[in-house]
Amino acid sequence: NGDKWVSDDATNNAIAKMVELANEKIEEGNITLYQEMGKNLSAEMQGLFKVCTMKGVVHDQLHNFILPLVKKFRDLEKVEDENTALLQQEKIAKYLNKYYTYFK
Repeated sequence: NGDKWVSDDATNNAIAKMVELANEKIEEGNITLYQEMGKNLSAEMQGLFKVCTMKGVVHDQLHNFILPLVKKFRDLEKVEDENTALLQQEKIAKYLNKYYTYFK
């Protein structure tokens, strides 16, 4: 109905950390830093799964939002070239920022 879903603090903090990680500037020519970013984002997601206390419909909506991120993070972990890595990083950052459109 146009209202934002109310998230718990643990979820908001985990998403904020993911946004921060996804917006890090990577040294040009260092593909391993992109791969490391993917690993760090995946680790943060695993942490979120452990601490999230949300229940019911809002929990389901959160899962609808975050599930596509799991693949995006894994893709970044395995990236082979810098152009693809940069594009994947931009997609992840843009997608993560949409969280604040749907959740508060």
